[in-house]
Amino acid sequence: MTDQQRFWMTEINASTPAISAQFHFPRYGVPTEVASRLIEHAFHHQAMPVNPEPGCLTPAPRCVPLSDTLTIEDRLQQLAGERNWPFHRLKPDTLLLGDPAALIWTQGLTSRTPLESRQVQRDSAWLGERLKHADIARKAPKKGQEVTLLLGNQHVLAAYVEHASQRIDVTEHLHQGIVDIGARAMHALYRPGHATVVLVVRDVRQSPETQAWGIKSLEIQPDLSRFYRGIDQPRDVMAALLDIWTPLPAQTLTPESRWLHITGHVQGVGYRQWLAQQATCHALKAHIRNLPDGGVDAVVHGQPEAIDHLVTQCRQGPESARVADVQVDAWDGDVPQGIKILDTPVTA
Repeated sequence: MTDQQRFWMTEINASTPAISAQFHFPRYGVPTEVASRLIEHAFHHQAMPVNPEPGCLTPAPRCVPLSDTLTIEDRLQQLAGERNWPFHRLKPDTLLLGDPAALIWTQGLTSRTPLESRQVQRDSAWLGERLKHADIARKAPKKGQEVTLLLGNQHVLAAYVEHASQRIDVTEHLHQGIVDIGARAMHALYRPGHATVVLVVRDVRQSPETQAWGIKSLEIQPDLSRFYRGIDQPRDVMAALLDIWTPLPAQTLTPESRWLHITGHVQGVGYRQWLAQQATCHALKAHIRNLPDGGVDAVVHGQPEAIDHLVTQCRQGPESARVADVQVDAWDGDVPQGIKILDTPVTA
């Protein structure tokens, strides 16, 4: 085979094309960027049309700011507990919801994020073609206001602008035309489960047709904590995303109360503080105290799946603890109000 002759074979799926970013065959002549050539051919023959649905403005519910000690993964775990969903936390940044797992969350991505979304975000030429066919390939103007949109599918859940080092929520002020641009960007990204779109506009309340605008950046692995902290009106975007993804039906079971008695080397090692943090992450209410016999007891109240998972965690405890046993019984006394660490009872 001469330098002028090249041969390749691969497959393009018209709806979700997955093509390796840059591959070639240097042994058989001049290296060829097969992916870029195939993409060019597919677009030329309209094999990958972009027909996005109109965007929907679906504001996420407002909420209190997320505590500095809680991560987005902690909030996701709380929501799973509130919905009584089975969940497993494999790593600090990896959760499985459902048994077997119906949704996987790891490092800010979900199992609903297709491979194509990750590939196209890394390939500027490919992304440029997708944006062009979505009719939103415009260079961001030098002057204007940056607005960050968070989308779940075609739904705009939250939006903010930055002013004087403060993020200002503008979700409910967005013009429908700007919402539609966000939805088109999601389709250009092959519909990831969620993403942020940063636009530069003159006024978020005006139609894009009456002003200069452009897309500055797209991110399929956004920092969702920016919608919970350091913003004038925090929004529970993780709850809104779960409502859109609906990986599992919410189980409407009656909350339960249980009494836990933990024995072993569990005092003087921060066990109560650790247990209070775990109860917070499991969306449970709890009253916790040391006992004169050297153990720790707790009354916890919440969804059964969350309590079961908490009991499993209690058998391990914090790093310095050595847990001998965890006894669990039903509790029919007063229901805990919030999470409290109580004083050790005085023995006669």
